[in-house]
Amino acid sequence: MAMKKKAARPKPADAPATIIHKFSIDSALSWLMMPQLLNRVGEFCGKLNTDTSAEVLVPQVRAAFAVGSPDFSAWGMLQGNRLVGHVIASKEAYGNTKPYVLILQAEMDGVYKNAPQIFEEVKTWTQSLKLSEIRNVTARGESIAKKYGFERKLEVLSYMIQPEK
Repeated sequence: MAMKKKAARPKPADAPATIIHKFSIDSALSWLMMPQLLNRVGEFCGKLNTDTSAEVLVPQVRAAFAVGSPDFSAWGMLQGNRLVGHVIASKEAYGNTKPYVLILQAEMDGVYKNAPQIFEEVKTWTQSLKLSEIRNVTARGESIAKKYGFERKLEVLSYMIQPEK
């Protein structure tokens, strides 16, 4: 009995290129993708049991975006019409501390090769605010500290942007 040859399995089409998008009040794409961003922000709060609840953070992100707050920024990683990663950050200052940028959330759905590019975007935005420190609170502090050059300060990671010579 001759065995039937199995038909070759079709290869999945290559995934669309990942594009880094900085959310802006002036961008139609930003408005189109905002519901996905807000959904991701809320899910992130629930998954990681963050200090700030989704009920508090999602409206704050929505409001900061809608008014074009210069003290807030968001980046998305887009594949086609899907948001597959996001970073949200804000300008912060507590008490007598020098203002800094705080990365509130950073999550990527398996597209980690774009992490350095997004971090460069955060650094550029930080410098546009005339600031030199980026902080990030994370459960994976040790690996992120080593990979991106953060300095460990208690449970907060801190990255100092060196002035250009």
